[in-house]
Amino acid sequence: MVDINETKVEVSREDNIAALTGDISNPREMQKLNMKKAAGLILAINNANVTLFAAQAAKVVNPDIWVIAEKSIHFDQDIYRSVDISEAVDRFSATKTKIRGILWGLEIEHFDFSMKDGISFFQVPYLNGTELDKLNELDFQVLGSIQNNFFQKYDKKTGIQKADYLLVAGHSSKTGELTTTLRSFLPPDEDGVLTAMLVGYGDYSATILRPIITNSDAVIVIDTNEEKRKLAKKVGGVKVEVRAGPSQEQLKKTDIILLTSRSAGSMLALGLRAKSLNPKVKVYARATISEHTPIFENAGADFVFSPEVDCAMKLSSIVINKVFQTQSVPFANGQLLFHTGGVKIKNVKKNNVLAVYKSKKSKTEYFGRKSKNKEDTVLEFVTFRKHNEILKRIDKFLTR
Repeated sequence: MVDINETKVEVSREDNIAALTGDISNPREMQKLNMKKAAGLILAINNANVTLFAAQAAKVVNPDIWVIAEKSIHFDQDIYRSVDISEAVDRFSATKTKIRGILWGLEIEHFDFSMKDGISFFQVPYLNGTELDKLNELDFQVLGSIQNNFFQKYDKKTGIQKADYLLVAGHSSKTGELTTTLRSFLPPDEDGVLTAMLVGYGDYSATILRPIITNSDAVIVIDTNEEKRKLAKKVGGVKVEVRAGPSQEQLKKTDIILLTSRSAGSMLALGLRAKSLNPKVKVYARATISEHTPIFENAGADFVFSPEVDCAMKLSSIVINKVFQTQSVPFANGQLLFHTGGVKIKNVKKNNVLAVYKSKKSKTEYFGRKSKNKEDTVLEFVTFRKHNEILKRIDKFLTR
């Protein structure tokens, strides 16, 4: 691990991770890393100039190294590919999907992998009143429940009433029907109008506003930066009202308020004010560091999202794919990994098969035994042993 911040380097060393203080964009300092023998390089830097330069420098030293990186929303993927970065992850892309889901009243995450018969896997919110029979009618099978980021296999005896999310599987062509069914469990707006307020336009100018406009009847954008307000007005047109600050009447009538500024103190105060004026308002807050999450939650925020964590999760998933050569979905506790069959992962404590794709039948069987046929694809979750150094490194990477 290399970082300019000496404190972060010291913390990593205390966790028995090899760490150096240095500037990755400096070719002379890069020589300390013995890059010629490295398999891969992860550039988790929110600075496109440094990322591009460091990637190019690494490729000069080691043409065979794979490089993944954090992507700026202002640069196209082609720019990153030009320096042989195999994949660049936009920290706002997953957040955009989540916020669009929030405006629908739900969050549906479609996992990247699917079975060859069209079966896909989704993480969907567990809403009060959700009837599993309705999901079964759509041929969506509940495979497990997720609570506090811990996965538990669903066996019909295990209650899911306290679950935060469900892992479901079904045919990808019926995703729209799944969304419609889940929305049926939501109470309608009392006045039939959905008004959304986006506070702290900032980094979200290119990614967030359009889905909000699409899913809302009225949108209010709040930003103290005049240039950002002009951009919001240009993107939003007549449907969007742009202001330097929200009025008391607007806070009373807003259905959803998204607090996206990095200024945690001012966002918390605004959220508290909105809740006091309008107890029914849904408040969604951005947490730039993990310690902010419980603060916003204890203050009454309905949902706390973090583009930084989204990016770290995606990057770590790609790292696991590169290391184990398998598709994966890591959870924030670092202990859970979905992957396709046929790949041996060492030092795991537990394997649970959730689904098997029978290649000869072109059919997915849920909760089946692991197939002995090498051509079959298996979806399972594995738990790394706690003493495994890989777990420590994944944990550390996810909580940065």
